This record gives sequence, C-alpha cells and structure tokens, in this order.
Amino acid sequence: MSQPQGNARRPMSGQKLTRRQMLKAAGATIIGGGAAIFAKSLAAESAGEEAPLVVGTLERIEPPDLLHVSTDPAQSPAKTTLVKAPDTATFSRGLQGVVNDVDAFVPGDKVVAEGEWEDGLFVATALMSLYYSIEGEIIERDQERLETTAGTILLTPESEKAAAAGYEAISLDELAAGDEIAALVWNDPTINTYLAAKVGTRVSTEGP
Repeated sequence: MSQPQGNARRPMSGQKLTRRQMLKAAGATIIGGGAAIFAKSLAAESAGEEAPLVVGTLERIEPPDLLHVSTDPAQSPAKTTLVKAPDTATFSRGLQGVVNDVDAFVPGDKVVAEGEWEDGLFVATALMSLYYSIEGEIIERDQERLETTAGTILLTPESEKAAAAGYEAISLDELAAGDEIAALVWNDPTINTYLAAKVGTRVSTEGP
C-alpha cells in the first residue's frame, strides 16, 4: 500500500473511549486479543477499581525516559504532566503493537499511561496509544482509503474485521460506498491520518 499523505480531517462522529475503555483497547494490542473491542461493547462493563491514568498528547521525550504529556482538555484542564516511563514498563504503540521502549513513540502521539504518582512524578507501568471508537457511512472507497461521513480512515494489513454492538465481522475487502461501519481507530501523527485496528459492518435486517 502506498504511503498515505496527511490530510485535514473533519470532526469525527464518534467518541473517545472512557478511562477504562482506553486502557482495555490499548491492552488488546498488547495481548493480541481477538475479540472485537469497541466503546459500545464495553459500555456495560463495571469500571471497578482503576489504577491512576494520565491521558493526553505526547509533546516531547526527555531522554532516557521522561515524557512531557499535554493533558487532553476533554479529560481535565490542559496542562503538561511529567511521566517517567522506565524500561520495566509495558509499551504498545498503535498498530505496531508491543514495542521495546519509549523510543518507539513520537511527539503528537495520543497516549494513555497507567501507573502511580511518586513525589509529584507519574511513574508509568504501562504506556499505550489512545484509540477512538467511531461510526459512519462510507462515501467512497479508493483502495485502502475509506472516505466516510466520520472522516478518512485507512485500512492496513493489520486491520481486522470484527463484530460489535449492531455490527458484524464482514470481510474488509467487501467494504464499499453505502456501507455503515463502526471502527476502532488510532491516529498516526506522522501522517496525520486515522488507521483502522478493527472494523465492523452494519448488516441490514430488512427483507427484499
């Protein structure tokens, strides 16, 4: 597949996953889970006890393992939080899945860090990419690029068909204009484009 070009996106008609859902979605990449993971399919799950999280945009990395993370304004007032990500932590970046260390991340990455506060510094036990759950109708398909009512989504060799609430796991090769889809996506800041991790297709129940 040719290298996609960056593009300005329309607002996505979806939602960020909740704190627990974001962690679950990123964790699926870590463990290579096969189940479909969308916000709707997790909505009924009890939050239970949660470890502290820092959610936001990676501004810069101060070697060897200190991250400057701009807190997502949707989660709390914008501010920069220092996150230490030692090599004992677990790392997972986007569709790459498990990576060795923080060096795999780049400024602009949307991240979720799980860990604990120690003397005013957040020490991560896990650092993962932030995923979004979105829904929309395909307007046009150009090979692996889907132009949808929710914005542009790219399919990659790692993209998987998956079932979610109201959607079924249909071959991604069969996706076409007019199809309604739900997708778990990750934004790659190096190309400013959403990449699909999992895609479900709404199947009509109407008769002929």
